[in-house]
Amino acid sequence: MWIVPRPRGARAVALRLTVTNAPPPPAAHVLLRSAQGARELDFAVTWERVGDGPLAAWWTSLLVEDLEPDERYQIWAELGGRRVGPAMARTLPDELPSDPSRPLSLLLGSCFSYRSDKQGAVGDLPGILPFARAPHVKLLCGDQVYLDYPVGQPQPNKDDALRELFLRKYQETWDQGAGPGDRGFGSFLRWGSTVFVSDDHEFWNEYPMKQLQLSGTWSRDGRERRRRISRELFRAFQEAYGRGDGTRTLRTIEVGEPGTSGHLEIKVLDGRYFRTRARAFWPADLEAVRDWLGALSRPGVLVLNQPIFARAKPGVLPQFEDYGALCGALQRARHDVLVLAGDIHGGRLARVELTRSHGAPAPTTIHELIASPMALTRPSAYAKAPAHGTFPAGKVVTGWRGQRAAVTTQAIVAEDHVASLELLRKGDAVHVTIDFWRPRGLPVKNGARRPPGPILRQSARLVLR
Repeated sequence: MWIVPRPRGARAVALRLTVTNAPPPPAAHVLLRSAQGARELDFAVTWERVGDGPLAAWWTSLLVEDLEPDERYQIWAELGGRRVGPAMARTLPDELPSDPSRPLSLLLGSCFSYRSDKQGAVGDLPGILPFARAPHVKLLCGDQVYLDYPVGQPQPNKDDALRELFLRKYQETWDQGAGPGDRGFGSFLRWGSTVFVSDDHEFWNEYPMKQLQLSGTWSRDGRERRRRISRELFRAFQEAYGRGDGTRTLRTIEVGEPGTSGHLEIKVLDGRYFRTRARAFWPADLEAVRDWLGALSRPGVLVLNQPIFARAKPGVLPQFEDYGALCGALQRARHDVLVLAGDIHGGRLARVELTRSHGAPAPTTIHELIASPMALTRPSAYAKAPAHGTFPAGKVVTGWRGQRAAVTTQAIVAEDHVASLELLRKGDAVHVTIDFWRPRGLPVKNGARRPPGPILRQSARLVLR
């Protein structure tokens, strides 16, 4: 049984509960503790199930309301006499803070290979980051599990066998540090509210394309079987995306009231889950993001699974026909945008300045922050290359006007890490402080180990206008 908090504004938090092996009871008891005291709540629970029999997983979401803004809560959940926790959830502030001692705190990460961190070092991060940087929201941008690794694993062609293989990988990853006092990915998930985005290894390498090394992807039936079961488990353990004709993967994290200087919107857009051979995004999701960018009255934050400052090659965003529409919307934005992403097995910070199409004298700056990996899958190598030198990349068919712009790379990180972001309001601007953190001491040539802590000697600082 697992508990993962989810952000729901300044006065609420959602608790995602996932259970395997046996049907859960129709009631849950929740205990909360904070500086304000303790509360106990009882819930009647409706569960959603994926799979059957011993291969089933059940999940639900409990909304805990009437909380205080920017408050830390320890949370336990009990189901039929079984207790899970504590989780730590920090409610959002009621406006973007101006007090440097209490910034809006985000944590960005992606690409966690359980087999590369069997000691659970990622679970040390709550003790490594200063107390003030405990995240209001963790943004995990894909490859939280590697369902297709190791490459030589069996390739079942029956539903039950494939579901058992994939479910076991989720269980191994989520179970790491799941017990009280244990450390690992499970304890990392309990620390702060989390928003998930998928990437290819939630399905298979370069999903949805067939892969020579994965015989299970060679046929249309094999790919459809893997897609269906992978989506079921992503729904049970990570995010339950919509299924209608409207927006599906797009989520909004909102701080403050619209129209005020304390307002900030973070849009989270999954470019993998509904990907086809031609397009990366679900059309209604991308259209909503384009509308949002065109109407920005303050700086914004956009979370993706893959970088936009990338060389055009198979499998990356510039290769898809809807990349141009996203680039064109960024070009027309009236305020600066910070793009957050993962995927590339290397951290970096880059920016591009775009002439504003509506005639404003100052350019729009698009910043891109990449945090990847949390634990590198072996035998992969860390990416050390700067961002692609021009934006947009590739053959942009629609949406872009005028000349391409030069991209400047400001920082590169080639080791396991996450990135912390502190956001503060100063007048009409948003000031962002960024640090890259290693989750554990890494070996060096003389056999010693680097201590955990910030990777960059000096924080990167951005001003969004």
